[in-house]
Amino acid sequence: MILVGFLIFNVLTNSASGDFAREDWDLPSLFGGDQRITLDDLEGKPTFVKLFASWCAECERELPEFSSAAGTYGVEVDFVFVQSEETSAGAGRSMARDHDLEQFLVARDVGAGNDELSRGLGATGMPLAAFYDVSGNLIDVQRGALVNGQLVQRLQQLGLVSS
Repeated sequence: MILVGFLIFNVLTNSASGDFAREDWDLPSLFGGDQRITLDDLEGKPTFVKLFASWCAECERELPEFSSAAGTYGVEVDFVFVQSEETSAGAGRSMARDHDLEQFLVARDVGAGNDELSRGLGATGMPLAAFYDVSGNLIDVQRGALVNGQLVQRLQQLGLVSS
């Protein structure tokens, strides 16, 4: 209970300042067990975080392209997929398996509505993605779909991958 309160405090505090450093996020693995996915542990590379939900048609459309980009650019950028705003972890696990995301880091959002990370990033729905630089600073939040090569273009524009 104390940990949840601390996470909520961090999200609300950072939401006001607009500074979501990687060390602020500590999420449970979507596939169970005691594994935690902390963005602070990904130090040394930029990080792309894709939030998704099984009810989000645009997320469904994005995930194959994101999975492919993660396979191509995973040496340069850490890719983290986060099930968010979901009422059932099973639906998110099924969607992640359908898109072969199990080979990547896949987490479950936390909080009362399973949406603390998405709310902390200013979400008003899905799709949602966040880009962190190598130092763990949030440098961009993308609201809306990234399709037809837009993810790779954005990674290049932000200087997170080589052209």
